[in-house]
Amino acid sequence: IYLPVTICSLLDTFIKSLRKPIVAVGVYNTIPFPNEDTWAKKAEAFINAFKAFEQDIPAVRKALEEEFRSLLDVAQIKSLESATTTKTSELT
Repeated sequence: IYLPVTICSLLDTFIKSLRKPIVAVGVYNTIPFPNEDTWAKKAEAFINAFKAFEQDIPAVRKALEEEFRSLLDVAQIKSLESATTTKTSELT
């Protein structure tokens, strides 16, 4: 399946916006005996992940959804045009 560059770019942004906060939280969760500095960084990673899931990720997901919907609309219009052309040619 070949997708337009805009969709590929949005998918890349979406994946990065998911991966970055998840990896950061995961890294700090693997530290068995965190010190004070590690606890602070872990809290910061959780806050950043929360913000990403509340703000950044929904915005990218919405843009991606709109792009896919526009592709579907174009495909649907072409399908309708093709069906109309076929019926018109059958009548003549």
